[in-house]
Amino acid sequence: MASGASAAAAAAASGAGAGAPDPLRNALGSGTARINAGSFGLLLFGLAKWLESDRPGTRVLGLRLHAHGKPVGLRAAEVIMRRHKAGERFSEFEPALNFVAKQCWKDLFGQEVSLIRNKGTGTSYYIIDHTPLCNKFVRRDGTGLAGFMAGVAEGLVCAMGFKATVVAKPLEGSPRSVAFLVTLE
Repeated sequence: MASGASAAAAAAASGAGAGAPDPLRNALGSGTARINAGSFGLLLFGLAKWLESDRPGTRVLGLRLHAHGKPVGLRAAEVIMRRHKAGERFSEFEPALNFVAKQCWKDLFGQEVSLIRNKGTGTSYYIIDHTPLCNKFVRRDGTGLAGFMAGVAEGLVCAMGFKATVVAKPLEGSPRSVAFLVTLE
């Protein structure tokens, strides 16, 4: 009986017999999207309608979507950090935000976005998304449904050990673009 157990342990250690692929090794949104963007839009629109049913208003909706997005970001950060950084923690805010703008955004929303430092302060940055996935299928005034993405971004930053707030703002001169203001507290 002991030899059978040791043979199984040796097979597991060598990778033999491991039929299922490791889900942490596959990208969430790399190249071949596992979640159809149209399905994501439909689900987000349904969530917005449900949240809006008892308290209409764009401002309230944005805050409620933000509250639903933050737990998504907290959970997604664990998977993305484990996949790409092998557990490495960020000690500085700017490299962590750069990781959010490049790798996390690409894994979650299918594209990299720009990160711009706010010249007025050293503790706030803008993440600029010219084609936010949440506004691709739904037309709304201002930031549309980008409050959800702001919540996801805040969850990502908080999971990396930084206390920050993220607010979605419309980008002037570009009706579909959204600027996410990230402020370190």
